[in-house]
Amino acid sequence: MLAAALASASADTVSSELGTLYGKRFWNIMTLRKDTNGLDGVISAEGTLAGIAASAVIVIIYMGFGGDGQAPPSS
Repeated sequence: MLAAALASASADTVSSELGTLYGKRFWNIMTLRKDTNGLDGVISAEGTLAGIAASAVIVIIYMGFGGDGQAPPSS
């Protein structure tokens, strides 16, 4: 559960920051119409892909440390 929270938080932060910096075209997520950079609910393909990559990095690190996604046995 911790890895999922970290993956979600890193995807949100990275997609927001890098999407604003490197994004070329921006769409409003609610209307799917072109919109201006920096507004709430506006996404870019570059930011979305960067967020997916950041999330994947967290998962790879988690799996590298032996995380299997299973809950620990209850006593």
